[in-house]
Amino acid sequence: MSRSLTQHFKDLHGQLVILIGSAIRLLGGEAGLFVVANEAFDPQSSEEYTVYQINEAAVGSLLEHIQRGSLPTPARPFVVERLPSSLLDELDLFADFIGPDTDPESVTSQARSGQRLDSSNPGRRRQTQEYERCSLILHDQSGLVGMLHYLRPTESSSCLENDEIRFALFRAQLAASMRFALKAQSLVREQERLAAIFQYSTDGILTVDHAFRIIDFNPAMERLTGWRESEVLGRFYYDVLRPKDRQGNDLGLENSPILQAFAGKPVVNREIQITARDGQRFSVSVSASCVHSARGEPMNGILTVRDITREREQEEQRSMFISVISHELQTPIAIIKGYASTLARADASFDRETLRARLLAIEEEADRLNKLVGNLLYASRIEAGGLHMEIAPLDLEPLIQGVVRRFQARSPDLDIKVQLPPNLPLVMADRDIASGGGTGESAGQRA
Repeated sequence: MSRSLTQHFKDLHGQLVILIGSAIRLLGGEAGLFVVANEAFDPQSSEEYTVYQINEAAVGSLLEHIQRGSLPTPARPFVVERLPSSLLDELDLFADFIGPDTDPESVTSQARSGQRLDSSNPGRRRQTQEYERCSLILHDQSGLVGMLHYLRPTESSSCLENDEIRFALFRAQLAASMRFALKAQSLVREQERLAAIFQYSTDGILTVDHAFRIIDFNPAMERLTGWRESEVLGRFYYDVLRPKDRQGNDLGLENSPILQAFAGKPVVNREIQITARDGQRFSVSVSASCVHSARGEPMNGILTVRDITREREQEEQRSMFISVISHELQTPIAIIKGYASTLARADASFDRETLRARLLAIEEEADRLNKLVGNLLYASRIEAGGLHMEIAPLDLEPLIQGVVRRFQARSPDLDIKVQLPPNLPLVMADRDIASGGGTGESAGQRA
């Protein structure tokens, strides 16, 4: 599509050059350029002029010279000024010198076929002949179209200039032709932008006709579904996507996003499930809209599809993490509260060793609680890609003994025995994560 539009744009530009060249030749000119009015056409275009037989390198200097002279106005639409004799050689204006007797039809024919226009000994012709600059303003009912500047041998003129009515009709016809050609260029340029958006969008885009048959299917949609555009064109879009609601139930045509858009209810960021070619289902966020005709009748539906499977997985992981952290926080809090309540009993007395053991357990659980809170920071660092493991030799015996103490504190009625082989080797691990990154049970399992 993009290549076709680009070629079409080149064809339109070639036709525009032919149009300008033919007008210049009919006016007795040999070379020139048309300067587009800035307010008339595409403001984002960097092409402000179209040249005919003028060297591109000399255009800027020529326009500066023209701006310093007299310019046409609606009241005075045609201006002629002598061109300094030194300017031609200084700027090397002519891309190809064209003799004054060249047939305009031959110019048009050669321009279409891409042939270069030449003549015998152009350098000698420039030295022996003086030139003048002619400027013609073009406007129509819609406003200013632009200005045509052309160069011709001094004191030469066209038959059109001698007839005011014919000259006015010629200007009107040329203005209409130029506006049509430039409008066509603007439309092609806009189509190129839309085609680039459609082609390179990371979101899937499909369009359907009034009968819900697929007429466009962009590359992102092909990657999402596994279908090729050539395989789905003309098919009922519902059969291709097989949409379902979030619970996996068939959506039904009456709840179809595109049908709702055709009914005048645009859909924005609605979560559904669609089915790929291989039968795999995944979650997507869809937006649907409808293009209407000038009479207000729905013509096309547009469905934009964004894959949110990864987002849903991340949300589930966050929910699971919050659930685990909430459970983890309860363990040290319960142990601290249990020991503190025991020590605070007025009817109990403890020897020094028992008191020390209980206070040590409270301190350990407070440290563990602090590490669990730190895990929340770890999670944010993981999401930001900033977590770095600090791997070092780790003695497993103290870690295991700590897990046992936590079990005994939570369940005093359990009798836990630990059997460790002598000379238990060190392991390479991150001490903080191994000792405080999970529940006592999971830490014990890792140990």
